Amino acid sequence: MMTANEIAEWMKEELAGRPSLYQSRVATFVFKANPELVYRNKSGNRALHKSILDAFRKLTPGDEIVWSRSGQYWRHRKPNDKPGRMQR
Repeated sequence: MMTANEIAEWMKEELAGRPSLYQSRVATFVFKANPELVYRNKSGNRALHKSILDAFRKLTPGDEIVWSRSGQYWRHRKPNDKPGRMQR
């Protein structure tokens, strides 16, 4: 089974080669790699354990990567983004 740190590394590598990385794709991957690191959120969707998100933040410090809250995906920062990691 993969650890939270290994999954965060995978996420970083996946995002390096593409413009965005959807949470649903990551959750499906994690469920297969280590089902203990996903849970069902209030909406009934698979969500990532906090340990994965913490590890991913440590691997991607600064303002290079942002979280699109409305689209539920990570992406590379754009010049018109607001400060902070979370974007609409």
